Amino acid sequence: MLKENNIPLSKIKNIFLDRDGVINRRKIGGYILNKAEFELLDGVLEKLKSWSIKGKRLFIITNQKGVGKGLMTENDLENLHQHMLAIFAENNIRIEDIKYCTALSDNDFRRKPNPGMLLEIFDEFQFVKPSETLFIGDSLSDLQAGKAVGTYTCFLHNNLELSDQIRQNADLIFESLLKTEIPF
Repeated sequence: MLKENNIPLSKIKNIFLDRDGVINRRKIGGYILNKAEFELLDGVLEKLKSWSIKGKRLFIITNQKGVGKGLMTENDLENLHQHMLAIFAENNIRIEDIKYCTALSDNDFRRKPNPGMLLEIFDEFQFVKPSETLFIGDSLSDLQAGKAVGTYTCFLHNNLELSDQIRQNADLIFESLLKTEIPF
């Protein structure tokens, strides 16, 4: 569903993606701790491949409190991400970078809704501009992080009720990544 704000979708060159609930199935009340628990959501490979073919640069930006809580190590998280990247590579999907924050405090500058991880991408990849970026997420904190740095935002509601805050912060709203209909 497109809202009535004219987003110049033809200018979008970069797509920032949250991980849990966008790329893989979210574990309700818990954390994805290893590759055995990692399950891609329907249509993710097809959608990301189509965007890769169209030349979109893909980045993953994810909060991972499970590490901060001691439920897994940072090495476990990196192994899980290597597993995910291997699946993507087998399907000709290139992920430019993965940024993650393991901090427990919402005051940590890197932890969404704060913009630290996004700013790191803009600093490290100078060709990535906020005005050419769409941030796709499934939480208000994703939208707030994107808005804080001037990206366009897309909310995936996964059949949940939409709050006024979500509606105010999302430029685009769809049910899931599979159902996104973004005419790039």
